[in-house]
Amino acid sequence: MSHRAALYRLQIRPKRQVRGWCLLGDYDEAGTWVGETIQKALVGHTSTNYDRTVEATFGEESLPHLPPNTVGVQILSGKSGVSSVLTRGGLTRFVRTPDDSEVMRSAALFSLPPHRTEGWLVVHVPHRRGCKTILHDALRANFGKRGYVISITPFVPEDAFRALIEQARVSKVTLTKRELERSDRFAEAAQWGDNKLDRIELTFRGRRLRSLNKDPIRRFLAKPSEETRNRIIEFGGLQFDDAAVTVAMPRGGQRTFHLESHQSGHPFTVGLRVGNSQEDEYGIDASTLSIELQRVLREVGQGVLSVDGSSG
Repeated sequence: MSHRAALYRLQIRPKRQVRGWCLLGDYDEAGTWVGETIQKALVGHTSTNYDRTVEATFGEESLPHLPPNTVGVQILSGKSGVSSVLTRGGLTRFVRTPDDSEVMRSAALFSLPPHRTEGWLVVHVPHRRGCKTILHDALRANFGKRGYVISITPFVPEDAFRALIEQARVSKVTLTKRELERSDRFAEAAQWGDNKLDRIELTFRGRRLRSLNKDPIRRFLAKPSEETRNRIIEFGGLQFDDAAVTVAMPRGGQRTFHLESHQSGHPFTVGLRVGNSQEDEYGIDASTLSIELQRVLREVGQGVLSVDGSSG
């Protein structure tokens, strides 16, 4: 299962002042840092989406080991309204009803420099299930009561990604297909039986010190759309669900990007390194998430996913 990070730009302004962005360290002209308000609005609170099928509880404590001018929260969110059966080894372990919620841990990290009008938000997206919308809704309601509008918009560093593609080597592209029971053509192509398969992955690897063809990715970056993405995720007449692009960095290490669907609001997300992390019943531990989200924020601060030697 994948763990990714989505990047957002954060700004705040008074209502009816469309371009009047405030300093994050004094947004109300009373010396209040916007991070204080965000922390009070989220930590220890519970929020639901508009149709009450998703409930998110923001942890009582912040993420650990945070640097100055940041706010980090862990989120336990669960989605209800689904009937399913969990099995292991052919045996039923749990029958899920629409009233049950599948709860997992995610996290969000805000970087809010007091002397700037623009901050950053990095949202952990575990297993394709992010909490940005419910997070934004909770903050929008809180700041709205105070007479302010908080703007959280996708930040898409196409130029930095394009530079990585041009300067580094595309060493691997992996196409993934999930939910095989809905795709008879995939079941026929696999020949293993769709009820037995979890997913199908098709990986293209470049030869040593050689890059895969960059043109499909260049077209996607020039015009992020379903059409240009489909040209990457289609193979032999079969359309996969996901495409992950792994780039070998010039100074060593790798970084993986996931080309997202148009509906996600992000042309791509950044892969997180959580393979050796500790897990409990809710997923990746908060300490690991804090470290990884800070790593993404550092890269943003160093010129947005800078071409250095770190892996991803």
